[in-house]
Amino acid sequence: MEKDFSHEPVLLTETLSTLVFDDASLTPLFERGRKEVRLVDCTLGGAGHARAMVVALSKRLEAHAQARGEPAPHILLVGFDRDAIAREASTARLDALAASLPSFRYELVPQNFADAKETLRARFGPFSVDLLLADFGVSSPQLDVADRGFSFQRAGPLDMRMDPREQTTARTILETYDAQSLTALFRESGEEPRARKLAEAVVADRTKGTLPLSNTVDFAAWAARVLGYHNSRVHPATRIFQALRIEVNRELEAIEALLDAVPLLLGAHGRAGFISFHSLEDRLVKRRMRAWQAAKARAPEGREEDSPRPPWEEPRTWGREHPRGGLVAGDDEGRMNPRARSARLRVFRFGGLEDREEFMAR
Repeated sequence: MEKDFSHEPVLLTETLSTLVFDDASLTPLFERGRKEVRLVDCTLGGAGHARAMVVALSKRLEAHAQARGEPAPHILLVGFDRDAIAREASTARLDALAASLPSFRYELVPQNFADAKETLRARFGPFSVDLLLADFGVSSPQLDVADRGFSFQRAGPLDMRMDPREQTTARTILETYDAQSLTALFRESGEEPRARKLAEAVVADRTKGTLPLSNTVDFAAWAARVLGYHNSRVHPATRIFQALRIEVNRELEAIEALLDAVPLLLGAHGRAGFISFHSLEDRLVKRRMRAWQAAKARAPEGREEDSPRPPWEEPRTWGREHPRGGLVAGDDEGRMNPRARSARLRVFRFGGLEDREEFMAR
């Protein structure tokens, strides 16, 4: 199965440079007596990012340990992925890596990263993760396998489930949502200007029994005719397929849940990286990083204006985004991998663990 899951990790150089090679706030990883470094990949896929990070981090830890004449800390990778095919491919690759790196071990979690807080805190406790990465993109194997139903370039069922154990498919949504719900979906998750027009056409043709739901190609062609973007450089159904995929997999809710969890999981000087592929994802990450950078507790109800402000009401930063604005693919990567052109990596460097503990406890 590994040979069937070939996926080129996007922004790999940028991920390594910001999460592994930049020493500005990684001092705790190289402290004397450190026993274990914990890396979490929330979207393991084929383990492309994870494997490269483990290899690079292992070399750095080994070099620092040798300079001090002591053993290097072990590396633990925890990988989340609800796609069984991806887990099978990553298991083969990580087994091979573990055989060559005795100091490395890994654990796979067959769940959505929305459950990361409960899983990791139950396993390790709060503030226990050193490096965390989440790549929100759909992997190439998922797009390229027609039976998964993600792509309108290959005829397949209107499915789009990351986890086949889930019940809702894209076809379910098109068959059951009313015009108002479809309009909101296409407008909010697809950012489609003609959302209402398409939603009303879905309901009208569904009622007449003429809505083409047998495969992705037929539905995409129908949507293109209804939307009428005759001179568009991208397929007119692109935003609609994005909206359906987001809804089927509850992607934005999962990202929100992960962002809620991150400050509880990252230890002192931990780093979190997020790779997004469209404005909805990136907007969630950007806004949350701004909140982390200007974190402060709410003032208690009824406190008098003239009374002294207690320390926990003062604005305190939990760290900062670095580099500000994130990183995008270079021209060479964009030419070699067109799917990387829309990718953006944002990295947050956490600090102020004491402030976070006090804030979260209130």
